[in-house]
Amino acid sequence: MTILYNTKIVLADNASSPLAVGEVARNGALLEYHDGTSSRVLVNRDIAETLTNKTLTAPVLTTPALGTPASGVMTNVTGLPMTSGVTGTLPVTNGGTGVTTSTGTGNTVLSASPTFTGTAVFNDITVNGTTTTINSTSVSVDDKNIEIGSVAVPTNSTANGGGITLKGDTDKTINWATATGDWDFSENIDVASGKVYKVNGVEVVNATGLGSAVLASSLTSLGTVTSGTWSATAVAKAYVAGSPSGDYVGTSDSQDLTNKTITNGTLGASYLDITRMSAPANPSANDGRLYVKQIDANNDGIFIKIKKAGSFQEVQVA
Repeated sequence: MTILYNTKIVLADNASSPLAVGEVARNGALLEYHDGTSSRVLVNRDIAETLTNKTLTAPVLTTPALGTPASGVMTNVTGLPMTSGVTGTLPVTNGGTGVTTSTGTGNTVLSASPTFTGTAVFNDITVNGTTTTINSTSVSVDDKNIEIGSVAVPTNSTANGGGITLKGDTDKTINWATATGDWDFSENIDVASGKVYKVNGVEVVNATGLGSAVLASSLTSLGTVTSGTWSATAVAKAYVAGSPSGDYVGTSDSQDLTNKTITNGTLGASYLDITRMSAPANPSANDGRLYVKQIDANNDGIFIKIKKAGSFQEVQVA
């Protein structure tokens, strides 16, 4: 190995002066080369130096400190720190958010009023605040039980007034009333045909009447009862509308009785008016039939149809 100290290396035929064309000389720690116009400093492999206006083709840089490049395209670069290695706004198309600020606390909230398009999937979401508005035509919930009024310590007081409100010209509401212990409906309830009202699983009202299990009632008016069987105590005359007629007889009322059977009856100190009539049909086999019939223009008679000699005969009594 040959080592030269403070020696000029002549690379050209012209060696008339130091650093002539083609000469390389050591100037302290630097190597200088003269190209015919000026001297240029050559790169020293083992010394830290600053290169200017150099183009590196497919170089391999080991742990370099690049400073601040003015431009360039980075491909297949890994390990770039997001906090200190990236500036500006990363667009959504490149995996960013497209915004430079966020609102809220905890996990990042991109907007105070975010708008989602397409299908958004959330897991175990908690919404805090005083009003939550859902602008949707249809809301579908897979859960079969929906809790409302689920505060930290639920009581009847916290439940009071809770329910559902359907907005319209007037509010249509179903609300819980703690004072009365019931659900209050602001509107009518229309049960579908074939459905009934039940209490504790027992039918109490249907479309045409009371359920068979209803054995007592505090009803004071039934309207017009067109059929049925009365199985209760006798109804006092004072509660029967109108005058005795038809199927019921008053004890002291004047009435015409038709086809009535009086068993062991007593007339007492009174009389019996019998209307004159034509001879009636024969009575039943074991009966007799008393009647008044005209004999002629000036005479009526009392007759009886009674069985004699095996057949009914008309017999004049008076």
